[in-house]
Amino acid sequence: PHYSIEVTAGHGGEVIDEGEVISHLAFSSQWVRSELGLDAKALILITATGDSMDPDIRHGDIVLINTLVRTIVDDAIYVINIDGRLFIKRVQTMAQGGIKVSSSNPAYEAFEIDKDEPNFLKVIGRVVWTGRKV
Repeated sequence: PHYSIEVTAGHGGEVIDEGEVISHLAFSSQWVRSELGLDAKALILITATGDSMDPDIRHGDIVLINTLVRTIVDDAIYVINIDGRLFIKRVQTMAQGGIKVSSSNPAYEAFEIDKDEPNFLKVIGRVVWTGRKV
């Protein structure tokens, strides 16, 4: 399902509600299993806005998210909720236990979330694929 929620690659979009399904995009279940190693039931699509993840993810790109990933497991791109705002960012755990949140676009500065604020950040899922118009 493609949800009406837009996730920002900039300064954070407000979470008003969970959105509604606006369309569906078909993926071969065999491709999802063989290429992504995932169950299609755990996947959702949302639209990215902003330019902070450019060139990896551009404004208007559709992103496929594995909603079974609810913790930061490695240096990857995630959809996260920080204090009620949705972001799409590269996230990694730091050696001292904090979390580093960064953008692909060098115009945006990275920031860290202290390990003592674990409820401040919620992982919505890990980005596993992007699609765009050419």
